[in-house]
Amino acid sequence: MEKLDKHDKHMKIEKVEKVDKYEKLEAPHKQVAIHDHQKVIYKADANHAKHVRDIRSKLNPVCGSYMHRHVCVETVDGHKYTGVIVHVDERCLYLQCAWQDPRGFMPFNAVLPLVLFELLVIALL
Repeated sequence: MEKLDKHDKHMKIEKVEKVDKYEKLEAPHKQVAIHDHQKVIYKADANHAKHVRDIRSKLNPVCGSYMHRHVCVETVDGHKYTGVIVHVDERCLYLQCAWQDPRGFMPFNAVLPLVLFELLVIALL
């Protein structure tokens, strides 16, 4: 049996805590467990969830290849936005838009996060 002094014992515990902390950060996202006593108010169809993931994986590289280009985007709700694609991640397209203040003050820029699976049309301007 290995003898450890007080200092070595604390060092080992500290190392284990650090490893556990980093493992928690790198762990894949898990779905929340639904228990029998919980009332489910909505559950997406498995085909719908797969379709959303397919759309995101298809749109991400397309939008990424037109980074810093001026585009017009229409959502499934009929909203239209014009601006420059400044970033794309696995969930959103980030569109920098110039907005004109209706009171006539200076225009300002805003970056809109648009959810990829809600995009209907993206057109180059």
